[in-house]
Amino acid sequence: WQYTGTLIIAQLFGGLSVCISGAFNAVKDTKTLATTTLIGAGVNVAMNAILIPGLGVLGATIATVISNIVMWACRLHKVRTYIDIKVNYKRDVVAYIFLIIQCAIGLLIHSWYVYIAQTIIIVLIFVLYRRELKTVAKRMLGIVWSLAKR
Repeated sequence: WQYTGTLIIAQLFGGLSVCISGAFNAVKDTKTLATTTLIGAGVNVAMNAILIPGLGVLGATIATVISNIVMWACRLHKVRTYIDIKVNYKRDVVAYIFLIIQCAIGLLIHSWYVYIAQTIIIVLIFVLYRRELKTVAKRMLGIVWSLAKR
C-alpha cells in the first residue's frame, strides 16, 4: 500500500502517453512511439540503478514515475508537429504537485490527520478541474436521461 500513490502517478503519465500515442498511430508514425518508449525505458533503467540502492522499492516506483513523465513529455513535444494540442500547464502542474503531496502525506504521516489532508487535497484538485467536471457531469446526466426515456 505504501507504493500505490507513486504507482498511480506513474500510471497517470503512462495513460497520458497512451492517449497521445493515438495521434501517432493515426499518422502512421510508429517510429516516434518506438523511440519515446525506448527513451522512457532507458530513463527507467538509469533511475532504477540510481534510486533502488538507497530507497529500495520506493526508488523503483519513483523511477517509473520519472520515466513515464519523460516519455509523456517527449510524445507531447513531438505530437505538436501533427496536431494543435493545448495543455494548461499551470493548472496541471499544480494538480501534479497536489498528487505528490498526497503521496508524501501517505508515506510520512501515520495518524487520522491523513484522511483530513487527503480530503482537502482531493477537493482542491476538483476545484482546479471544475469546468471539466461540469462538462462530464452534464454529459453523463444527458446519457442517463436519454436511457431513462427509453
